[in-house]
Amino acid sequence: MRFIFSELGEGGILGETALRLSRERSNYEAVAGVECKILFIKINKIVRPGQKTCHLRGRIIENILALLLENNRSIYQKLDLVSHKSLRARILHYLSLQAQKNNATVFEIPFSRSDLADYLTVDRSALSRELQRMAQEGYIRFSKNRFELLDAESYMQVF
Repeated sequence: MRFIFSELGEGGILGETALRLSRERSNYEAVAGVECKILFIKINKIVRPGQKTCHLRGRIIENILALLLENNRSIYQKLDLVSHKSLRARILHYLSLQAQKNNATVFEIPFSRSDLADYLTVDRSALSRELQRMAQEGYIRFSKNRFELLDAESYMQVF
């Protein structure tokens, strides 16, 4: 089973929950959807208890903490998203978050239909059927990855 936990853009951080100070093996796996470069950082090269922290090392620690806080916020947002029991509520919540993120009612999502189903932890065919119903009922318009929320203000107030 495939589970998409988050979308990452340029400068994103992953694997922070798998950080270990020891050689303990992690069960995490990451797959990139597009070609990218990854910087592996050995935590013991940055955090050295008992040693003076230089300016550069301090800045790296500061940046990592900022990224960890942002990722923590994303985790809670994802938990909030998947806590909706109905498929429609999950879809509307996700689309309203994307509208807020893009500050627009018309936007493109970063996922294919199959990836969106994995991200929402739902069946792909059920997702497609519900999107069609929502379009027929006048909640949304969409074509491939481009969506438009109709009466978006009411959705943004709900979530």
